[in-house]
Amino acid sequence: MASAAAIWGGNFVVAKQAVTDISPLWLNFLRWLIAAVCLLPVALGPMVRDWRTLRQAAGPLLLMALLGIIGSNTLVMVSLQTVPASVTAIGYATSPVLILMILALIYRRLPAPSVVLAALASLAGVALVLSGGDLRGLAGGMRADPWHLSAMFAATLCWAAYNVVCLKFEIRAAPISILMAQILVALTIELPVVVLFAEQPNVQTLDGTTLLHLFYLGAIASALAYSCWHFGARRTGPEGAGMFSNLVPLFSVAFAMIALGESLSAQQMTGACLIFASLFAVQLRR
Repeated sequence: MASAAAIWGGNFVVAKQAVTDISPLWLNFLRWLIAAVCLLPVALGPMVRDWRTLRQAAGPLLLMALLGIIGSNTLVMVSLQTVPASVTAIGYATSPVLILMILALIYRRLPAPSVVLAALASLAGVALVLSGGDLRGLAGGMRADPWHLSAMFAATLCWAAYNVVCLKFEIRAAPISILMAQILVALTIELPVVVLFAEQPNVQTLDGTTLLHLFYLGAIASALAYSCWHFGARRTGPEGAGMFSNLVPLFSVAFAMIALGESLSAQQMTGACLIFASLFAVQLRR
């Protein structure tokens, strides 16, 4: 799951750049079409073996496709049109708290105090990593379009619900089969929507950089990262899966240090320690 978080570290930045050239609906459709092409040679055999199980789990798979493949990703693309990538990342990082709330509603019991404290400490660490200690800088990003901010929070809620649904409905099939089934369901739903209602991309304006963005979002941030996530989520459970989400902005800062020569402040180091300590506490409790 840490591998998935590392890959997703650059997801918000790449998507922010790509959404200026391609509309959010088309961008999400194309990324998952690329992911399907990459995964199909590996997933076809397991899907044939798991076909009966997948057919019996049609309802949960539809819900997973709507929440995780379509809902969360499309809403992130929508929000990135005006919301800064750092603000979107910190919104995404609230998913552990939302997961705890959803689990409390489903099972009608409060989570352990230690888990709640770990989630809040991890969220505080994310804020420090992204802001460098200047939380007013993050607040400045809230001047974005209100509808796009709403999309950011809705995307986070979809992602939290997706993690819970994936673990609540234990489909006894190979993780690659489950993921591929979700992608195919999502593409089937999205195709008529993008053709009939979405702004059509201008092929003549798509340059090499845009194609590289699409490759990263489809092959790396979707096919590879989601495969890692599904394998890991079975071991950690929804609470642990949500906590690993907070590694995403941490990796974003790390990539900025490597690629752009940016330095890590003392406040950001403190935030990184809070994130790792929170993850360790949750895993130790298990």
